[in-house]
Amino acid sequence: SCLLAAQACTAIANVAYEKRLREPDCDVWVRNVQLTAAISLWLLASSAVRSVAIVAGGGVPPSFASLVSAFRAPWVWLVVLLKAATAVLIALTIKAGGNVLYAISKPWPVVFATLVTCVMLGSVPSLGFMAGGGGLVFRVGP
Repeated sequence: SCLLAAQACTAIANVAYEKRLREPDCDVWVRNVQLTAAISLWLLASSAVRSVAIVAGGGVPPSFASLVSAFRAPWVWLVVLLKAATAVLIALTIKAGGNVLYAISKPWPVVFATLVTCVMLGSVPSLGFMAGGGGLVFRVGP
């Protein structure tokens, strides 16, 4: 049930985002900054609630330094870079080509991110991933 709720929230967010991108004189960069600001506020509020719950339970919330220390890892910045590139590409694709072009191009960021991660880690993607990724990219199957 949690997975279904998450998928429903994602679908609603995608529809709302596409609707906003289709508004006349819409600036993709402004929309992405607005979305980032809304997400940042949500994360700040949820972190505050969690910290209050930890303190109320007699615990000590993690320090700011320990939270920020995770951002020293290069893998974190790789994920941030790939997600930022994906967000910009999705917005530009919807703005320029509409839903059909977006549906065609949707699997590419996932396949690209996985392949970049495999190269960075020096591993080979599984045969199942290669078959599934190829099927998505070339639209073979359901």
